[in-house]
Amino acid sequence: MRPQAHVASGLLVWSASPQRAWELPADLVAANLPDFDRSVAKRLGVEGRAHHTWVTHSFLGWAPPTALALALARRMRDPGPVHRAVALVWVHLLLDTYHHGIAWLWPLSKERVGLFRGPPGIRDDGWNTPAPLSTEAGKVEAAFWALSGLGVLLRRR
Repeated sequence: MRPQAHVASGLLVWSASPQRAWELPADLVAANLPDFDRSVAKRLGVEGRAHHTWVTHSFLGWAPPTALALALARRMRDPGPVHRAVALVWVHLLLDTYHHGIAWLWPLSKERVGLFRGPPGIRDDGWNTPAPLSTEAGKVEAAFWALSGLGVLLRRR
């Protein structure tokens, strides 16, 4: 999915749960966390790594940090922000599975597992990737933005 869809998912989860306004930026970062691999891999000099086929888009990449975060959350007075952050990382992975497919079994396999592939004419270029309403990604993204907007409006009342 496009970063815009991940931002919308972060806003949706934040608006639908008991939280404070200052937690929104943390939720938005968590919703996009797996995609930070683009800049991290580049800085590490990793070459030949296709997006969605690396540790940051795999079960093994997120299972240990998830277990650690949930263990730490059990010791917190208010574990809500940690629970939301963990949920948003996994929502990100599910959204990417829906749209592009991801390498769930990395490093055992770099084969993408997904429900459908985006149209061949649309190349994943982050914020610049189009998501017309005629595509599945565009429909899902529009639905997230509509629900996010509704969540924010209802939260303000």
